[in-house]
Amino acid sequence: MTEFDSIDVNILKQLQKDASLTAQEIAAKVNLSTSPCWRRINRLEKDGFIQKKVALLDSQKLGMQMIIFVSISLSKNDEESLETFEEQVQQFPEIVECYTVTGTMDYFLKIITKDIQHTLEVLGRDQ
Repeated sequence: MTEFDSIDVNILKQLQKDASLTAQEIAAKVNLSTSPCWRRINRLEKDGFIQKKVALLDSQKLGMQMIIFVSISLSKNDEESLETFEEQVQQFPEIVECYTVTGTMDYFLKIITKDIQHTLEVLGRDQ
């Protein structure tokens, strides 16, 4: 792995703001010529600093009006229970973020749904 410097940090900041920027656009923003900027971006990808580029969707335009946060406490905290829970969470596209937390709760979930009924369905409380 090669040296990581302030130019790399600036490149990552630009990509985090807008991953659709071209190497030329990023180069202009970080005061670097295009070719070295492109090489740095490729190195950052190869070295794992950039894992993937994703699109951020407008949930409201997609009809997903509710954003809710849920705290989860598991009855067992052994490795198998944690792995099982994390595998189950991945089955729900509505669960957009999942964090492990300390304290009395084990997980904190961010869920985006259409409405309260959809929320209840996701939470397994269909009424």
